[in-house]
Amino acid sequence: MMAGNSNLQINEISSLSPTGINNNNEIDAIINESNNYNELDESFKYFEKQYAYQKLEENQQALTTSQSSYYYYLKNSNIGRFERIYREMENNNIENAKTINDQIIPVNTIETNRKWVNNVYFDFIVPQKSIPQNIIDELEILASSSPFVSGDAVYSARAIIGYTEMEIIVNPKSLRQGNKNDDNSNIHDITVNVYPNPAENNINVEIKGLTGDLCKFTLRNLLGSKLLEKDVKTDGSSLSINIEKLNNGLYIYEVINANGINMKSGRLVISK
Repeated sequence: MMAGNSNLQINEISSLSPTGINNNNEIDAIINESNNYNELDESFKYFEKQYAYQKLEENQQALTTSQSSYYYYLKNSNIGRFERIYREMENNNIENAKTINDQIIPVNTIETNRKWVNNVYFDFIVPQKSIPQNIIDELEILASSSPFVSGDAVYSARAIIGYTEMEIIVNPKSLRQGNKNDDNSNIHDITVNVYPNPAENNINVEIKGLTGDLCKFTLRNLLGSKLLEKDVKTDGSSLSINIEKLNNGLYIYEVINANGINMKSGRLVISK
């Protein structure tokens, strides 16, 4: 799980790029946008290349020769290497992911942040070791910066900071079901009930105390990658969410109001 999947930035800057691919012209447009060095600053160039790589990979079988050439160029770059890291993490191949991460030589600040926050994950989160205060301080600085400047490692840092603010779970089964997951870092007077916790294939979400008809319930891994997002009513009614495709582990959930403000966060353990 780390530096967050590139989809985080891609989704949030989708207005800069085509939202779907129906033909080669659209693929060419994405490639051209990713090489637009005159109008985009350095960070947005990088996000555009991430987006191009994602879309080219999704459409590998239909690529022209030139498109395929650009795809393999990106795949062999650090952008492709980071994507392989995240996939290895998702498949719980931590050693493989760490090896790839160690081999990366960052070429910009975004990649420096991605590699560093991955190392924090490998060195402290995976073995469940205490994170030194100086590293926590650096994580907090990164977490407070803009992802449009510092990259998707910002989300990873935020997820790790959220993790350090919660007790380390030694025996997940000891958590009582229906745990309200009250977090002292949350000052908003709302009630969020996520159960069962630990969960296996489904969770129920109940929210009270927010103004407005709907809010967003998001679930992230400890790398900051957004795994799901659902609209939830705030009248206390229960919403059932299927999580059977997610692996065992610790996840961070957030409740976000209509203004995009994080009103509540907590932990969810999946133990099948």
